[in-house]
Amino acid sequence: MLCRYSILLSIFLTPVLQAGGIYWSDRQSGARGIRTCALDGSSPASVAGLQGLGDPRGVVADARNGKLYFNDGARVMAAGFDFTARTAGAPSQIGTGTALRDLCLDRTNHYLYFTDENAGRIDRAALPGAVADGADGTFPKTFSNAYYLDVVENAGGWAVGSGGWRLFAGDNSSSFRILGSPAGALAPLSLPVVNPSPNNIRGIQIDPGSGWVYWCEKDTFRIRRGKYDGAAGLSDVKDVYTGLCAAHGLWLDQPRGRLYWVDSGTNAAGIGKGGVNRGDVDGSGPVELLVQNPSSGQPWDLDVDVSVTSFEEWLMLYFRKDAAASDREKSADPDGDTFTNGQEFLLAMNPLRRDTPPVTAGVWTDPETGTSWPVITFVRRPLVGAAAATPQVSTDLTNWSPATLSVGTAVPVDEGMERVTYRSDVSLVAAPRQFVRVKAEMQP
Repeated sequence: MLCRYSILLSIFLTPVLQAGGIYWSDRQSGARGIRTCALDGSSPASVAGLQGLGDPRGVVADARNGKLYFNDGARVMAAGFDFTARTAGAPSQIGTGTALRDLCLDRTNHYLYFTDENAGRIDRAALPGAVADGADGTFPKTFSNAYYLDVVENAGGWAVGSGGWRLFAGDNSSSFRILGSPAGALAPLSLPVVNPSPNNIRGIQIDPGSGWVYWCEKDTFRIRRGKYDGAAGLSDVKDVYTGLCAAHGLWLDQPRGRLYWVDSGTNAAGIGKGGVNRGDVDGSGPVELLVQNPSSGQPWDLDVDVSVTSFEEWLMLYFRKDAAASDREKSADPDGDTFTNGQEFLLAMNPLRRDTPPVTAGVWTDPETGTSWPVITFVRRPLVGAAAATPQVSTDLTNWSPATLSVGTAVPVDEGMERVTYRSDVSLVAAPRQFVRVKAEMQP
């Protein structure tokens, strides 16, 4: 019995569509609202309907559910949002506080967490589909000077239980705290800070896969990271970027090895002052200033929607603005892994890192009938006019026909793509020798 897969690719021109983008809060008097731009910083604009706010701070973009969340003074707000047109519906209040600061979204368990600095607490709002988590889900939690935070979902690898979560929160000073389920208690996390000063920690992001914790130190003008072992300490603490101005609102793009942050511009000078910035998680590349915010503004927090609907937008996500034009061509192979940029776009690959297509062949047995079928699992972009990936099956490697019968449901993955499985319409009993492949092409 043979069941093999191959990849056939055709590349054509495709129209430019916009979906992914960067969203940030701007809290300076006269410019208070939510702003947005494309993934490379182009087309900056204010979000209509979300201007003239009181004191916008934390912001979360939930493209999968068409929502934009933000804190505004004493209110946690939610607005329906069209992430293609970048237009907002009328916002509604879903939580309250006294001096609300940061937001973070648990996308698995459907909770929106937020900090209240003056009240000294971390609280949360249950969203549609929220999963009950017992006594550990009793909120609010006391936390003095609560400021920025991040949530790790289903953090079983850090001894918080299957399906558990763990919050990392920074106060308006120079220390972290950890709030975890099932323990449900606040525990200190050792954070060495050089020349600690008030109003210092201004952003936290966690990569549970590698164990790195990233944070901004506004008044020591840098972004740092350290290894977290799942207990109560950080090791291997090092600078990622130094010489910054007033870094705020960190956002980690782990699949692409990038960090995004805004700069409030509240210190005298420094790299990226008053703008939206991007860099590498290890600090290997220079800071990239994506947007210079208006001088009247004061960026405070940001979130990034990495949904991609076109090859041009995919380039914005992966390549620096100053990348050589030759490296950005569809036919280029800047990482030298034998796959062109066009192929890597279609197959959910990284053009700057040697990798292989996420395509696997196998056998699926129907649990009801016991019949076995050849299947192929792959990642595709379910977008009209962008990319078409068609599963095909053959018995002789010459004549191919579409495999149209899906197995299970599509699973959303990174960049707005989905993982799907299709099977042949001929069982392995009827045809023991079968081959499967994906024909992927960018539609004109």
